[in-house]
Amino acid sequence: MKVSHLKTPRLTVWLVASIVLAVLAYANRQSDPLLSVTFYKAHLMSLGGWGGYWLDRLIFPYARPHEFVPTADQFEVDVAGVELSEFECKIALDPRAHAELFKAVSLRRAIIVAASLICVGLAA
Repeated sequence: MKVSHLKTPRLTVWLVASIVLAVLAYANRQSDPLLSVTFYKAHLMSLGGWGGYWLDRLIFPYARPHEFVPTADQFEVDVAGVELSEFECKIALDPRAHAELFKAVSLRRAIIVAASLICVGLAA
């Protein structure tokens, strides 16, 4: 019986960094208040970026940036027995359409993560 390799969730390093920063902020709360506040704010920023990324993945599960990077096998479209709409054929065959969609989806993700960071930064 083969044991499958378990993948860690995306951005686990940032979540661990956020936890470490929170522990450092708590540990330094008596010695130097400025250092404690700095660790706390860094903790909030890393948590905000992590949350913004996952918010984007939850809101748009069908439109992720890596799906619009054209690869060699996408240009060999096999439509045997499958009816594609005109839009789907245009997207599947035109590398410029992939590039435009990739830019739009990446910009959308950047805006969501930036908004999340701004909300977290202003709220606390």
